[in-house]
Amino acid sequence: DLIGMNKSPMMLLMAGTMWSFLAVGYRPLKSKMGAIHLHEELNRGLQEVGSVVLFLLPAMGVVESIDHFDGFALVTALIKKVMAGRD
Repeated sequence: DLIGMNKSPMMLLMAGTMWSFLAVGYRPLKSKMGAIHLHEELNRGLQEVGSVVLFLLPAMGVVESIDHFDGFALVTALIKKVMAGRD
């Protein structure tokens, strides 16, 4: 980190700005078709983000459960053994 800035808030701000520009571009207050297209675009975006979140949350839960019960100890030991054999 050269700047020392947390990237998550910056990316959320940029994403909100981009969605705002998209919404203004469709002119939903002046055009019925613009409002319909904006609604379709927002639905598509929400579906894509929702599918990623619904995939990642259970996956993170599985990894967290494996880590809680020290399930990665075998893998870590195997990696250390292989790396020690290379030296």
